[in-house]
Amino acid sequence: MSRFTTLICLSIPLLFMPSISFSADEDTFDEIIVTSQRTEESLQDVPIAVTAFTQESLDAKQIQYASDLQTSVPGLTFSPSAFSGGGGFDIRGITNLAVSASSDSGVEVHMNDLPMGATTNQDGQFFDMERIEVLRGPQGTLFGRNSVGGVINLITAKADVSDFYGNVMVDAHDYSGLRTQAMLNIPLTDTVAFRGAYSELTRDGFSDNTYTLKPNLDIDNRDQYAYRASLAFTPSEDTSLHIVHELSSEDSTRSGVQNTICKQDPSFVVGCTPVKGANYELTNPMATLVDNLMVLSGAINFRTSSNSLGVPQNIRDQNLRQAGLYIVDQDTTQVIFEHSMDNDLTFNFSAHQKNRDFLRRAGLASEELINNPINPTFNGGFIPLSGYGPGCNLDDGTLGIYGGCIFDTINYITGGDRSNATEELKVKEIRISSDYDGSWNFVAGAIKSEAETKTAYDVWSSGLEALSLAPPALLTGLPQGAVQLYPSLYRTDTENDLTSTGIFGEVYYQARDNLTVTFGLRRSEDEKVSKSRQAFINLVGIGSQGNGFTPLLGSIPKVGETYLNAGIEPLLEFEKTTGKIMVDWYPTETTLVYGSFSTGFKGGGFNPAVSADRLSSVPMTFGPMEIDAFEVGFKSDFIEQDLRLNGAFYLYDSDSYHTTKIENNTSVNESVEVEIMGLELEAIWAPSSIPGLVFDAMASVTESEIGNSMQIDPINRDLALTGGTNWHLMKDDQAFMYIIRKDYAAVLSGALQAGLLGPAAAAFISPEFHGDRVAGEPTPTSLFIPALGLTPAAGHYPSGAVLSVVQALAPSLGFVAADVVKAGIPSDLSGNQLIHPEFTASIGAEYTMEAGSYDVTYRADYYHQGPRYVRLFNLPNDELDSWSELNLQVTIAPKDGNWYVQVYSKNATDEENIESLGLGADTVGHSRGISARDPQVSGMRFGINF
Repeated sequence: MSRFTTLICLSIPLLFMPSISFSADEDTFDEIIVTSQRTEESLQDVPIAVTAFTQESLDAKQIQYASDLQTSVPGLTFSPSAFSGGGGFDIRGITNLAVSASSDSGVEVHMNDLPMGATTNQDGQFFDMERIEVLRGPQGTLFGRNSVGGVINLITAKADVSDFYGNVMVDAHDYSGLRTQAMLNIPLTDTVAFRGAYSELTRDGFSDNTYTLKPNLDIDNRDQYAYRASLAFTPSEDTSLHIVHELSSEDSTRSGVQNTICKQDPSFVVGCTPVKGANYELTNPMATLVDNLMVLSGAINFRTSSNSLGVPQNIRDQNLRQAGLYIVDQDTTQVIFEHSMDNDLTFNFSAHQKNRDFLRRAGLASEELINNPINPTFNGGFIPLSGYGPGCNLDDGTLGIYGGCIFDTINYITGGDRSNATEELKVKEIRISSDYDGSWNFVAGAIKSEAETKTAYDVWSSGLEALSLAPPALLTGLPQGAVQLYPSLYRTDTENDLTSTGIFGEVYYQARDNLTVTFGLRRSEDEKVSKSRQAFINLVGIGSQGNGFTPLLGSIPKVGETYLNAGIEPLLEFEKTTGKIMVDWYPTETTLVYGSFSTGFKGGGFNPAVSADRLSSVPMTFGPMEIDAFEVGFKSDFIEQDLRLNGAFYLYDSDSYHTTKIENNTSVNESVEVEIMGLELEAIWAPSSIPGLVFDAMASVTESEIGNSMQIDPINRDLALTGGTNWHLMKDDQAFMYIIRKDYAAVLSGALQAGLLGPAAAAFISPEFHGDRVAGEPTPTSLFIPALGLTPAAGHYPSGAVLSVVQALAPSLGFVAADVVKAGIPSDLSGNQLIHPEFTASIGAEYTMEAGSYDVTYRADYYHQGPRYVRLFNLPNDELDSWSELNLQVTIAPKDGNWYVQVYSKNATDEENIESLGLGADTVGHSRGISARDPQVSGMRFGINF
């Protein structure tokens, strides 16, 4: 039976739900008013799968951060996304797997109905919210950027003229944590009011530093604050104007990863054995670019393994000489105007401008972790690392060490990365909706988004600095140190401009008193411009520390120059009309059944920049994503049973689901076919026989299947981990992987040893071959030609040329050139799953008892997430184990509610829950960074309401 047929069979019973007689009080459940259909309605009357939280329910369920939403929303998961601000939300298996500054989110974050793009709302705390709505499924006919997966709408509390009131909360918790929040609402006149809210969090890091010289270094701390000011003008019941200004700021040592997993492999090619489990070891040193470059430069000696004694053996511990940086400032100003005309038509105009500055720098590993000093004969045994400052610019030859901007000076090998981004976003939306007495009503609107983003991504290391300061004669043909290379780090600059317009609307036809048909359409048009460049040793010249760089040969590319020189116009345009049809039916007064079919769309974009020598082999752009979504759901209040039960069944189909792969050390985005199917349930039970007791629960089951698709797996290029082939893994001088036929490798090796290749032998340096690899087992080395002081790379040519050199020798050895070397053999993804868990569930229990003039409320929330893969290749080492989290809270408050005291514990059993697992590139031996949920945090809150 196909998944589509299965879903239909599951959905049919919804159409025949029996009528139920209700005689009890229908106020058993609190009514939540939402605007999921761009008009105020009761949550139970909205024929959309939506979960809503008021500020009170957020506090009760201890939903403090965006990542906490997954513990209470079916089908929603969260994975940190390298702190880019794009967020890692996944709804029903739909997320953004494309790696590109020009890619669109699979799940859009909105603030007061307007899309936010890259935003700090994922990093900060929720405070003074009117409501948070999580809408699941394509929402393009009513919302923003036509999000294909869903919308997370953050609706802030606005100023109102009704009364003067406010609150203050102080929260002291583990890790020297102090969180404060405050709000004040002030009516200025009968029609004007001001509201101000403030939130601040400081705490020490959850990680300990094992570096003996700096045991008190604060790692992964938080120092952030935010405020929101809103002004309301309500001259009449029909007209309102709200102006909202929000600012968020953070200056922390927030870590991108808590620790790194690696099982050191004996092979110089593999680096880390692809084995499942928490193995805390260093990568094989000769499998990394940094070590190879430093051996090439004579800065360190050749070695076959790394001493891992300094590697922390705890998921949250690190060994750092310097903590990382995480600095972000974001401000948003919104104008929201609404006017009702004759109680039949409502006109809305909304606009906002958001500015965001972002800086992240990885921490600096200590010499105790790396354990490999630089040779004293090289630069006195010390190497400066390029830093950043206002006087250090790429285009004038002063970036990093040449401009005197030095991050640190070290006597060992290490490296890291740095991201910097600035964004300006402007959004305008106009909307009109009707409320006629007749059978027909509508919502129609138009939106325009304009975004300008500049990003810079740097990879720095002692190896790159050594290569820049003293390039060996092998590279320049001159005595080592006679000239220098510039710049001394990998720099990728990108400038992106996005203009997106949409015209959208829905028409509602009430065929009968209990039956409504909805028709929706959207026209989307996107224009994307992306200009990027990649700079690394583009210049040969004379330079020295702090004295600038004088070029003799080469040039620094201009932003966008590489594309234009290749005849590629850095402009993409996408347009699409999508739609929705839905039927909602009330078989009883308190039961809603609905079914819908909708289509979703998001534009494609540009792949990250690559160097000019790889332009021909790497696609520069990727196409749009489209999705068809079928859903059947119900919402029921069984009053006599004191039960509220909501559910949905859905089936998605997409032949253009965005994914990414690593090719030539660059993220290349493409599309795969996917089918997704799932069920969701939400329930609230408040047994009238036990006043004060409430249970709530949710559960979701999500299944996905990738269609016919082939991709090269960077870990499994030779397919040895899934069956074995007649190929060897190899690495070139830049630590990029490729594969070579085993029989050809044997003949080539013999010819090299016998000296039969003559001058061509100079193209090769110490090649290493290996025996058959087996998943989870160390790589057996079958042949290695030692050459002291040289790297185990296959050649010292630029990575784009090394394969050509290997191929060029094939005819003289009796082989066909095109058959001996490949980037890799594609893996078959057919039948594999996406990166969502198949099962999530939560249950919460709350009981309020009277104690004299006080109420004491006990609450417990338990969440479970099933295992999931973190990559589409679904190898055993790609699977994360299931995890669970328990939150506890006790609240004491007087019956008048003027103050309260809470004692709480989040992750009360102190589980080590891994949220995501990264994958390092070929150049770092495929080590894997861990991102984990917070450990147990317990504390006490005190609040005053006035």
